[in-house]
Amino acid sequence: SGRAKSAPLKPPPPSTDSASGDSSAEDVKPAKQQPQKQKPMQNKQRQSVVKAATSAKKARKTTTGPAAAEFWCEVFVPAPEDRWVPLEFNGAAYSIDNAEAIGARIAKPITYVMSVDAEGGVREVTARYDLNWCTKTRKVRAPPAWLEAALSGWKPSDAAFSAAEDRQLTEMLLKRPEPSRPEEFRGHPLYALRRHLLKYEVIYPDEAEPMGFVRPSNEPFYSRDCVHTWLKEARVVRPGEQPVKVVKSRIVDLFGHWQTQPYEPPIAVNGRVPRNEHGNVDLFKPCMLPRGCVHLKLPGLVRLAKKLGVDGVPAMTGWEFKGAGWARPVLEGLVVCAENRRLLIDAWLEERRAQRER
Repeated sequence: SGRAKSAPLKPPPPSTDSASGDSSAEDVKPAKQQPQKQKPMQNKQRQSVVKAATSAKKARKTTTGPAAAEFWCEVFVPAPEDRWVPLEFNGAAYSIDNAEAIGARIAKPITYVMSVDAEGGVREVTARYDLNWCTKTRKVRAPPAWLEAALSGWKPSDAAFSAAEDRQLTEMLLKRPEPSRPEEFRGHPLYALRRHLLKYEVIYPDEAEPMGFVRPSNEPFYSRDCVHTWLKEARVVRPGEQPVKVVKSRIVDLFGHWQTQPYEPPIAVNGRVPRNEHGNVDLFKPCMLPRGCVHLKLPGLVRLAKKLGVDGVPAMTGWEFKGAGWARPVLEGLVVCAENRRLLIDAWLEERRAQRER
């Protein structure tokens, strides 16, 4: 596998329960020891933590040979290892640093492998055990944003420690063999082919060195870090910059992040809200709100602002695409000057009170 074995690790002697012939992993209880502070990757004291990992979904197709792996442990080994090491107990037998062997015995298809540390923190570690994580597995999973939201309440307490583990997982993936077929590069998290770039994606710099070539056509593939996407990120193009790509079907000039600078919101003057050429306020991110203004999201505010003579401008928070490429702006709430906020809210509450009475 190319994975370095933990030389300092020695399997402990079997417990009396396992020696009696009972091979249940749950009956193997390691001797209690006084907790010792270990030195993790960030050079600070921390107690060694054990993770229990499980495949999150039963599959219809099962593996042959030994029983499918469902539960095992990961033990953090301090310097010089500075990493989590898989550890399995099976009666009198022990298995150490065997991530690929465990992955081969997980019921297929693998979707999620989750780890739970001693403090209740949950992390996804599928990449450590699934050799197809970058290709087949990613296509049968829920969107990444969904998983992040689902685990948001159980994040490990040490963010820096988790970030270091993320870097180690990425380094491990880079050591694995690259895809051998062009279709396996589509949506790959580490590599990209030019033919698979989306309309709003570009490789920069254009003369970037390829990471390798796909046989037998010798088509070059590049690091995913060289692929840049055009997004509305509250940034504007610097004067004099030329587009790196033009989407002819929609007549859109694409500029990279390196060609932009942070957006400077305009300032409200004399009770009037600054607006764009279409009479709206571009509010793709909260930092784009004009200075001296507030964003109110209450139903019926447009009519009420006109009734009170207050200058209010609809906020455009994005675009909605429908049909054959047609798009329409998404308007959400009203932007008004800060000094009119209390007036509008009080009038809105009074209207709702009168409606309830009627």
